[in-house]
Amino acid sequence: MHRPRFGYVGRPLVAAGAAMLFISVLGCGDDDGVTNPASLELVLVDAAVKSDGQSIDGETIRVGRNTEGVLRFEAHLSDHQNNPALGYEVRVEYEIPGMRMMYRRGTLMLHDDGMHGDLVPGDGLYCYEDTSGEYGCHRSDAEPGEYHYDFCGVDHDGHESNRMRRTVTLVR
Repeated sequence: MHRPRFGYVGRPLVAAGAAMLFISVLGCGDDDGVTNPASLELVLVDAAVKSDGQSIDGETIRVGRNTEGVLRFEAHLSDHQNNPALGYEVRVEYEIPGMRMMYRRGTLMLHDDGMHGDLVPGDGLYCYEDTSGEYGCHRSDAEPGEYHYDFCGVDHDGHESNRMRRTVTLVR
């Protein structure tokens, strides 16, 4: 009986494929841009990028349209019993277009402290108002392209909640 030359390789490939599928399933999001949580303690209930009080998530807007308003980031964080989660962190990892098709990446923190654009301290609604135009698509000189904002809560042990991605597309 003749053995295929690469027949022995098939088993590790099947095992590797199964492992990759398992990892992929753990990291998959649903249609709303939500990924599975690493922390069972915290749940990110909602996240929004707003301009002039209106959500601009999933919108295509023109450069300069939102130069008068302030870009506001909001996230509602709760515990596993659906109570407002207080005293934790909510961060937004952003990816925004820069010059020559490069992306600028970074992290900003949202607060539930009655400052930084947060209206009511201790209500589980974490906020940040970008009054300087540093993080995005509402500046008159903003680069066209897709602006990605990934929200997640972080518990006291550094474990992340589920994630939510919000995207705004800017055109000339």
